[in-house]
Amino acid sequence: MGEDSLMGRDQIVSDDILFEKVNLGTEAGTFMRNTPVGRSLSESALHDWKSAVSDFEDLRIEDIMAHPEKVVAIKHKMDVARSFILWMNSAIREGDSAENELRNRDMSETTID
Repeated sequence: MGEDSLMGRDQIVSDDILFEKVNLGTEAGTFMRNTPVGRSLSESALHDWKSAVSDFEDLRIEDIMAHPEKVVAIKHKMDVARSFILWMNSAIREGDSAENELRNRDMSETTID
């Protein structure tokens, strides 16, 4: 009995964590697509990324040597925009994966019964 109840408890904890990831992913997606703030932040991050790439492409070797701080500023701008996009996309993807895992568990439990 002890082993079965431990497995059951572990399953419940895992399901709880998966449900949290599903909720976070859903909220992140809703925020990004359906709120003015989310859309604005997404657009700003994409704009900043494109702008930084353009600024980097426009750099000449003379600029880099004379003003290395420009390279640091461009890199920072790229990193901030990239991080925001990656964090939000990661939350959405993890939520989707968690939802799939929960569905698979539900299907396997249904076929076992």
